[in-house]
Amino acid sequence: MRTRPFYYSLFILLIIFPFIAIAVPPYFGVSVKENLAFTQEDCLYVAKTVLIEDNFAKIVQYKGGSTIFAAYRNQLPYKYKVFIKCLAESGVIIISAVANVPKNARGKAESLQRKIQQYEAIAPVSKIIPQEEIYIDETNTDVSDTETDAQQESISKNPPTANNTTDTKLESWAYSLLDRLDCLKRAEKSLRNVGFYKSFDFDDDSVFGKNNDDYAASIQCASDDNIIFFRITGSQTEVKKQLLSSLENNFSIIH
Repeated sequence: MRTRPFYYSLFILLIIFPFIAIAVPPYFGVSVKENLAFTQEDCLYVAKTVLIEDNFAKIVQYKGGSTIFAAYRNQLPYKYKVFIKCLAESGVIIISAVANVPKNARGKAESLQRKIQQYEAIAPVSKIIPQEEIYIDETNTDVSDTETDAQQESISKNPPTANNTTDTKLESWAYSLLDRLDCLKRAEKSLRNVGFYKSFDFDDDSVFGKNNDDYAASIQCASDDNIIFFRITGSQTEVKKQLLSSLENNFSIIH
């Protein structure tokens, strides 16, 4: 039997190797959120709702499982593939997105995580102060009593909500090819047009403002990632949703 020479085998490897070297697998982006309180059923329901609103299709949950799979189809074989895992006992939600562009995978995972956390069924765990950290000044009971009364009065006037909706933040994001300066100019006009012209301020990549109803807004131009973040802070959820929608729409029509 005739044996092939070593150089022949090496030549074959050199031909094949470049194709192996340039083969690029899909990119993964992962977002993990801890210290949450939710039931398994609520988390799975919210995750499916967010995926549907985000135009995902082929949403699959295996019976009795804690993971949801989904795909977002565009003109390509796929634009995104996502899986969401709800770990109710640990208070953890894990989102992994697959895309053919690294920043798209990371951005989609983080965006879905933010949208899921906006639902009241997904609440942050309240921090509990250990007993040994509580200090009581027995030598000055009058001051302690006064502080306690003031705290009780404050709580009665501003009762806490189940999901801490007071002065919480709503956020959304969009892709953009604008450079940073053009984005900031458009952000400034958009904020002023929607009524956020008080306490106006800038930093390197964001514009901030408040309106007459004590709602605050900001637009962040993450130009390196081709992403724009819209944020509204205030007390009423429905008002925040309306303001966020107005901010997004106004930004898109300004030239």
